[in-house]
Amino acid sequence: MDKYDRISGFFWLLFGIFILVGAGSYSFGTFREPGGGLYPTLLGSLMIVMAIFLLANSSKAKGEECPAWDRQAGGLRRCVLTLCGLLIIPFLFHIIGFFPTMFLFIMFMMRVILPLPWVTAVATSVIASVGGYFLFGSWLKIQFPRGFLGL
Repeated sequence: MDKYDRISGFFWLLFGIFILVGAGSYSFGTFREPGGGLYPTLLGSLMIVMAIFLLANSSKAKGEECPAWDRQAGGLRRCVLTLCGLLIIPFLFHIIGFFPTMFLFIMFMMRVILPLPWVTAVATSVIASVGGYFLFGSWLKIQFPRGFLGL
């Protein structure tokens, strides 16, 4: 799979450089008082480092496998379904609220995209959506639409 690792490694390397160039127009600030360019610079640098590791490891990989999005393996169908799910999320946030939307999306991903057992899908959906609710709603105090259920 070294060919596909090299292609994606170069893509992420260029994307990281693009982020660094864009972040250069903002002030970096300090870690105590971060400017608008601090996090994009850190994330772009991390992306470049990870891309370099991917490129370095791509020469060690043996054989040429088909990519995960191969049409014969149903990968294109999974990609389209994932994209559709991501496009529906902003609308469901306003209708049913954060918690039910995240629960349904993660359940959709676990059952349809990665056909996992029901127990695994439900447990993962509950843990991830409750964890996300406490992280963003309670700890970071981000206000999400509550929807008609009030959740």
